[in-house]
Amino acid sequence: MDRAGAGRLVVVTAPPGYGKTTLLADWLRSPDGRPSAWVGVEAGDDAPRLRAALLAALRAVPGLPPAGPLQAVGAGGGAGPPERGPIGELVAALDATHPGIRLVLDDVDELTDPEALRDLSRLVRGRPAGLRLVLSGRTDPPLPLARMRLEGRLHELRAEDLRLDLDGAAALLGAAGTALTPAQVATLHARTGGWAAGLRLAARALRGRDDPAAFVAQFSGSEGAVADYLTDEVLAVLPEETRRLLLSCAVCPQLPAGLATALSGRADAERVLADLTRVTALVERVEPRTYRVHTLLRTCLAAELERHFPTLRRRSDATAARWWLTAGEPEHALRHAERSGDAGLVLEILRAGGDRLVATGRLSVVRRALAACDPATGDPTAGTVGTVGTAGRAAPGAAPVPGPGGPGGRHVRVPPEREALQRLSSIAALVRAETAVPGDGVAARLAELAMFAREHGFPYVEGQALSLLAGVEAMRGEYRSMSVTAAAAVAAAATVDDDAAARSPRAAGLLAYGDLLAGDPGSASARAREVPAAPGWPAPADDPVARVVRRVADADLAGPTGRRGPGRPAEVGDAALPVALLAALALLEHPVDLAQGGPRQAAETAARLGRRAGDVGELRLMDAWVHLHAGRPDAARTAVDPLTDGSVATLVPYTLLEAHLVRTEAALRGGDPVTARTELDAALARGAALRILRPFLRTGALTRELLGTGPTAGTDAEFAGRLAAALPGGRAVSERELVVLVLLPSLLTTREIAAELTVSVNTVKSHIRSIYVKLGVATRRDAIRRAHELGLLAGGAFTPTR
Repeated sequence: MDRAGAGRLVVVTAPPGYGKTTLLADWLRSPDGRPSAWVGVEAGDDAPRLRAALLAALRAVPGLPPAGPLQAVGAGGGAGPPERGPIGELVAALDATHPGIRLVLDDVDELTDPEALRDLSRLVRGRPAGLRLVLSGRTDPPLPLARMRLEGRLHELRAEDLRLDLDGAAALLGAAGTALTPAQVATLHARTGGWAAGLRLAARALRGRDDPAAFVAQFSGSEGAVADYLTDEVLAVLPEETRRLLLSCAVCPQLPAGLATALSGRADAERVLADLTRVTALVERVEPRTYRVHTLLRTCLAAELERHFPTLRRRSDATAARWWLTAGEPEHALRHAERSGDAGLVLEILRAGGDRLVATGRLSVVRRALAACDPATGDPTAGTVGTVGTAGRAAPGAAPVPGPGGPGGRHVRVPPEREALQRLSSIAALVRAETAVPGDGVAARLAELAMFAREHGFPYVEGQALSLLAGVEAMRGEYRSMSVTAAAAVAAAATVDDDAAARSPRAAGLLAYGDLLAGDPGSASARAREVPAAPGWPAPADDPVARVVRRVADADLAGPTGRRGPGRPAEVGDAALPVALLAALALLEHPVDLAQGGPRQAAETAARLGRRAGDVGELRLMDAWVHLHAGRPDAARTAVDPLTDGSVATLVPYTLLEAHLVRTEAALRGGDPVTARTELDAALARGAALRILRPFLRTGALTRELLGTGPTAGTDAEFAGRLAAALPGGRAVSERELVVLVLLPSLLTTREIAAELTVSVNTVKSHIRSIYVKLGVATRRDAIRRAHELGLLAGGAFTPTR
């Protein structure tokens, strides 16, 4: 208000309850030394009454001279020539009045008398120097405001200027005696849109409530006091036809003009809505040809619609569903179809738009819609919906999808979203059905599909394709590529708005698998614990890769003297995994089973693999580990002979590496160091090619001692250095662990360290366990002492592994 310059008309327009009168009253009381007058316009005021009210209010302003120009108006011999008329005379008198006066005409929208409106227009056009005029009302006065705005003669305050911000809402609710949490205040602020009357009514309704949280969660325009206020102050002044239009459109939070026409049956619906944006800020234009009714007003109307016209409400929702589907918005369409209670309509929309919803990651929308279907109306997994129902699983589905051929062999153009899901479904089925390691063709198809999905804006398909590609790279032994691709899959999934789809549990599990193979069980355990639940059908489930990695990493961290337990194998779910990946997980779990549960439990893991894979080299390797565990090195060596001579096929890229390590340990136990060195060199060559360390860190004790003497000439130098640092006594503290180690002397709690590093508490705990194992200690005090001895905390000769 204070920023309005001299000579500018001030217009304050907002619906009831936005605080116009309170604002203006406070402004007039501000101590700037200017005299003020107030005129409240009433319905039915004509020109003589308006003139009389204006003159009386102006003459009553304290501090004006008793014989001033205003006192002479209408008394003859006034300040202006008689031909100017009464308003002309008033303008001339105000021009001569010093000091100037601030005049508020409140409720000016009540003025309807034509002559009175002409007088108001003359007063505005006269622009008397001694008057700052403020017009306040629920709607704009009938003046040429657009021209005045263009000429810079207008200063406006609208509903958006008067809305309370979050702090203002908190102050109002607090002053009303409510005790609400910041989240509850934010909820009420969002529901009311900062409308002061709505907040005040909510505060009054909260008095005496036993459960304020429940009230806030359910607060809407249907609440008694709010509904009464809206009915009396907003709806009552609207024409009956307008109220009926708003009622028919109350099912839609967002109201494009075409939808308003479809719901109301009125060709002029857009004009009516446009007029309402000028009449009341409770209807606003959010973009060209799209409108929104204030949440409280809409929910008030929706409650009336449901209470008195339930059939119309269901019909309106069905109409909205079909309109949104035609407009290419299947998510909006499904929401209205569900509310209509028509399961057949839900399925119709799923078949028409479900592919796009899945491709873009709106999985929870599809699940909710399917849950709303009555099974008696049809099979929700038929046709296109079959793709929807299966592509939402952790591993994309294998249900057949109709091909592009139309009736009579006529070619039918397949939409890109359906093409993407068809390709994803077929490749996923191929990967799962492979009985060997997938070839280059599968990897190329997945990479091409990921690019296709990215170009068309299908982040869910992109994430799933990259996740599958990371699994293929894992089965092919391309572990570095696997980690890069898995990270890209996680990043793609994170761009999906839908919480249910913004997960890539398989890719995250493969990232943890990469950490484990790199010899970093602490990071593997922490990452595996943070792997999100897979959005399964009907309930979420952990990814089997992450589950196995977590168990194995924890066993690695516990070390040979760690706590023993019954330790059951993870339930992998054989059919959900490609056989090569199942074999890799079995190789991880078998030694843990052997150590924690003995030969019988280890045999269960081997049998599970045998049922899917048949007689593969990994089963022979497991037999060899059992023989070594029982002290039979000759039998162990014999068990892996078919692997090293190539007579038995293997599925896991590092199985032969492990076979050479078995033969190394068997040779050392049999007193044959020459053969042991040859076998170890063969294992090192394979390890360097695959860039993995874990098999060497978990091998037999005699083999680890031999590794400690260093590799022979010709071993890859970079790999040899990494391995030497990772072996016991090699200070194999990773960079992540070093950051945690540096904070241990601070005596911060685990939770405080997590907050300092902005990671989870589980991550910090896993790093600390790994540090203890690597330093050979059991307490924080001993870890700090040992770290100082090794120079890890005092700038010693330490180079963190990468």
